[in-house]
Amino acid sequence: MSAKPILHKTNKKIKNLYYCYFILLTLIIILRFTLFARPDEGVRMILFGIFVIITWVPCIIYFNKTNKVLLELLSRRNSIAIKKITYFGKGEHLNMRGVFIYLFSKDDLNDPEIGPIKADAKKILNIILLQFGLFFPVGIIVITPM
Repeated sequence: MSAKPILHKTNKKIKNLYYCYFILLTLIIILRFTLFARPDEGVRMILFGIFVIITWVPCIIYFNKTNKVLLELLSRRNSIAIKKITYFGKGEHLNMRGVFIYLFSKDDLNDPEIGPIKADAKKILNIILLQFGLFFPVGIIVITPM
């Protein structure tokens, strides 16, 4: 039963990340074609840099928090899984390759709390991949002169 409130809270945060990203994306494109239509390239680079920092950093922080929760849960309940996703097998350093393999595997160790956490981490990864895929087109739109 404790998984439902956690899942509800995190789904709301993930939804808010999506909304904030698209609002900021719309705002930067509107700013580019209105207020920043004719400034020099340096100002446009700063505008794009601020956009990247504001959108990228919260997703990375939230993804790391989700991984930390997953790591703590696995370290308490399953020592075999912890050896697969950490460098030295002690639960100290995350091996990102191992984390990705574990996140996308169907093995949730029959634990009702691990499944929702893995689903949240996958959703955050989707946001990160969406941002990464849109950084180049947005950068071209914002940085190139009109």
